[in-house]
Amino acid sequence: MVRASKKALPGDYVVRMDARNPEVTSNVEFRISVKTPLILRWMGIMIILVVLGIIYGLFRKYGKR
Repeated sequence: MVRASKKALPGDYVVRMDARNPEVTSNVEFRISVKTPLILRWMGIMIILVVLGIIYGLFRKYGKR
């Protein structure tokens, strides 16, 4: 089993494994996806919505003067 580090950045990675001996050489490549936890996605969306709400409120308050 291949496990990503807790510090791994989300994305797709290619893992290449080689096996060699005097008679035979073999290799294989695996594509591995590292995903972010669902809670972090929702937190990111909430932060963006809060910032947009603050900007909207500032424009309403200080709009045309």
